[in-house]
Amino acid sequence: MFVRVGGLYQYDPNAWDKLRPCQGNQLQPGDIVKVINLPGAPKANTMGQCYVANPETGKFICMVSTGSLVPKPKGY
Repeated sequence: MFVRVGGLYQYDPNAWDKLRPCQGNQLQPGDIVKVINLPGAPKANTMGQCYVANPETGKFICMVSTGSLVPKPKGY
């Protein structure tokens, strides 16, 4: 899936993120995240990965597969 930086998405881990989650990944299925780019790091969608942050605080969470992100539910 192609994701946009700054977009809000719901985390629904695919097989890769279930099998090999990144260190420090505290995300639970259904969590809402914001896609971000980090300085000096590959841009979102490179090799099917992107960085996500807490949408309210902007604090970095981890890197996830873009296939684990689905459009946020209406009303969030």
